Amino acid sequence: MKDHDWTWIFVGIVVLVIVGIAIFAGHNVTAANKDVEIANLEAQLETANASLTDLAVQVTQSEQRMIAWAGLASFYAEKHHGKRTASGERFDMNAFTAAHRTLPFGSLVLVLDTRRFTWTLVEITDRGPAEWTERDIDLSRAAARQLGMERDGIIPALMLTVKGRPSTQD
Repeated sequence: MKDHDWTWIFVGIVVLVIVGIAIFAGHNVTAANKDVEIANLEAQLETANASLTDLAVQVTQSEQRMIAWAGLASFYAEKHHGKRTASGERFDMNAFTAAHRTLPFGSLVLVLDTRRFTWTLVEITDRGPAEWTERDIDLSRAAARQLGMERDGIIPALMLTVKGRPSTQD
C-alpha cells in the first residue's frame, strides 16, 4: 500500500470512532431504529469532517467519496471457501474480504463493531448478502475473527468506505 492509502485508513478509523461514539454509545442497532440511525449519521459525519479539518487533514473534492452507514454485519460460512465469487476470484475465508450488494469490487471498507469497538479492513470481492436479509455486509472468517464476532454471527456495525476502486468486472 502507498503511504497516502495508510493516511486514508487512519482518517477512516478516526471518523468511525468519532461517529461510533456519538451514535452508538449505550445501544445497539436494530431493524426498527436502523433508518433513524442512518439519518442521524449524516449529521454526525459533518461534525466528524469538521474534526478532521482541525487535525489538518485536507480532503480534496475527488477524495470526498467516503460512504458511511450503520447496519448489520455477518460472515460467510466455510462451505463457500474456494468457490468463485461474483468478481471472479475464489473465496478465501482466511483473507480479509467481504460481500456487499452494490459497492464496486476492490472497494476497501472499514468495519467497526459498535459494541466492542474492534475494527477490520476488508476488500469487496463478492455480492451479497441476500436482499431478503437485514444484513448489510458479509465478512470473511478472517475478518470476523479480527472483530471477535465468530460466536455472535451477526453484529451491529458501522461501515466506512476508505477507498473505492471501481472494477471493470462490476
